[in-house]
Amino acid sequence: MLCTLGANLRDFPPLGSLHPPGFSAADEAAWREHLEAADRLRREGQLLAAAGRLESALALDPGHADTHWRLARCLDAAGRHGPALEHYQAACDLDTVRWRISSDYNEAVRQVAREAAEPGVVLADVEAYLRDHAPDRIPGSGLFLEHVHPTLEGHFRIGECIARAITESAVADELGTWDWSRRPGLEQCIEASDLDEPDRIHVLERGAELLRSLLPPGPLQRELEDDLTRRARELDAAQSPIEREALIATTAARGEEFDFYDRLHLRLAWQYAEMGEHEAALAEVEKVKRYGALQVQNWPYSGLFVREADILLMAGRPRDAVGAAEKALELDPGRSDAVRILERAHAMLANERSAP
Repeated sequence: MLCTLGANLRDFPPLGSLHPPGFSAADEAAWREHLEAADRLRREGQLLAAAGRLESALALDPGHADTHWRLARCLDAAGRHGPALEHYQAACDLDTVRWRISSDYNEAVRQVAREAAEPGVVLADVEAYLRDHAPDRIPGSGLFLEHVHPTLEGHFRIGECIARAITESAVADELGTWDWSRRPGLEQCIEASDLDEPDRIHVLERGAELLRSLLPPGPLQRELEDDLTRRARELDAAQSPIEREALIATTAARGEEFDFYDRLHLRLAWQYAEMGEHEAALAEVEKVKRYGALQVQNWPYSGLFVREADILLMAGRPRDAVGAAEKALELDPGRSDAVRILERAHAMLANERSAP
């Protein structure tokens, strides 16, 4: 399986731009004059006039990534999406900080696939697929959180592309026929992922933090950060008060980023349990069992089962609590809290047996 890769072209600028050796002081002065004029014209709403000045700047230095990106933004805002895409791609390819995939790399992957020309070699052209599913065929913040990391929709489209590449290849004969009419849609997949509003808000907030660390302060950084903040606020409106409280408390608490999901949902579990909503609490525990970082990394977390056992006791289910406490002790025999829960659960079972 060979895959091309996608990148955020529309909503992430190049991080590095250099003039070529021998670029004279006179050339730089003329280039800078074009850029300043273009900025003024763009602020006045004269987008095509601004684009003209940027084209003049590119005539002086065709390899300057940031100039290509500024020109792409003007053309994009003016509705000239085809030429804008060309300059967005040039800005990515010429970026001296090579964190995003360049078009020559993707073309090399396609060339390897063409030269292999064997039934067992499958090419998933993710870059082309993402472009086909982006507004105006320009991948941006709908598919990428910042420069390269996909949003939920980005992950969905990448998976969809790989699945289609497999089913349309010779390998599919060994796998059987896929009924694409039964494929769940994006919203169904998001719902099934157990990523709630607090999880999605946290990702957007982390994206804003990353932008602040990557980009110099200025109008562009604020524009991109404001977009992430706006999307987070839209999700915040759909949060319940208990979710909002848990997200604020988990964010404020010290801890590792990799297990944020675990800590958030275990906090939610305890809050629901204290409200007497035991089924909702246990549902949060199940999310951590299925998707928590500690579980995914095959590092079973004994504290998870202690929390589950405690909630089961609160729900009046001592027999199930015994199983959860025993699992916690299997993972960590030294957990005294699991021992205490186990003792309480056995006492409750004894009382049940002795009741008339």
